[in-house]
This record gives sequence, C-alpha cells and structure tokens, in this order.
Amino acid sequence: MKNLQEVIKDKEPIKVYLENEFYDTFYYNKEENIYQGQFGKIDMDTISKVMLNKEETNHIKIESIS
Repeated sequence: MKNLQEVIKDKEPIKVYLENEFYDTFYYNKEENIYQGQFGKIDMDTISKVMLNKEETNHIKIESIS
C-alpha cells in the first residue's frame, strides 16, 4: 500500500472527507493542476496544507483509495 505522499506525487485518485464524513473521490486534473471530484475541487496548495496538518485545513482529511 502506497503512502499518501506517493499517491499525490503519482497523481492517483484520493478520497476526501469533510468533518470526518466521506465527501467524494477526487481525481487529478492535469490541465488545472488540481484534484477534482463530482462535488468540488482542491488545489495542490491546500493538499499540502492538509498533509502538514495545518489548522486552517483540519476539517479536511484525504487518503489513498488503495
């Protein structure tokens, strides 16, 4: 199983949770350099903040699909 850093580096799909509830599956959008799902999008800067556990993103959790 890959760790989250490898998944993001390889631009693989991620699961996104808001307030500990599953929100959506996001896929990498190469043209915009973002992760995008059916219900929204998240930029790479925000993904970095989530991975670093920054306070402003503590309501967001991401994890590998695999």
